Amino acid sequence: PQFPSLFMNMVNGGAHAGFRLPIQEHIVVVHGLPKEAYTRACKIFTSLGHALEHKLGKVALGDEGGYAPILRGEDEAFRYLRGAIEGHTDAYLAVDVAATSFYHRERYHFGVEHLSREKLRDCLVAYARKYDVRSFEDPFMEDDGEGCATLLAALPEGSLVVGDDITTTNQERIKILHEEKALNAMIVKPNQ
Repeated sequence: PQFPSLFMNMVNGGAHAGFRLPIQEHIVVVHGLPKEAYTRACKIFTSLGHALEHKLGKVALGDEGGYAPILRGEDEAFRYLRGAIEGHTDAYLAVDVAATSFYHRERYHFGVEHLSREKLRDCLVAYARKYDVRSFEDPFMEDDGEGCATLLAALPEGSLVVGDDITTTNQERIKILHEEKALNAMIVKPNQ
């Protein structure tokens, strides 16, 4: 047993930042005692802000409190985040993909690309391997348990596929998704 890890939103995309980046939240996860983890996460956030400002000038904040830079794509966002956590062995990356927000006409409108479920899965697996992204919340549209199951099977061991919109703390949906081995983590919202 250990203290829960701190998930801190660092870069906003999706609906929270005018869809400058398709992924809604780019998160840094920090392990440790709560006060120490929070202090380290704040240092990482500040370091990221300095790096973004050095290259891009003043950067606005998104609706969820993360930076909302205008970048050339997800790879650039992940490079900035990897730079910010360099030297922090107790930190790694996570994302809230919120894929329902960019799913239209059976395709995922991921930046300038229009991806099938399989292509989006391959893209997320590549992020896991290239940038050590270990947690993927709502990686597909909110009814796609099968897509989540294929992602979970393809990710490196120890990765998380997290349900939020897909589960909405609904016991029947949770049971079905568990049986399908579609998720191995979920957001619990008592108000739902």
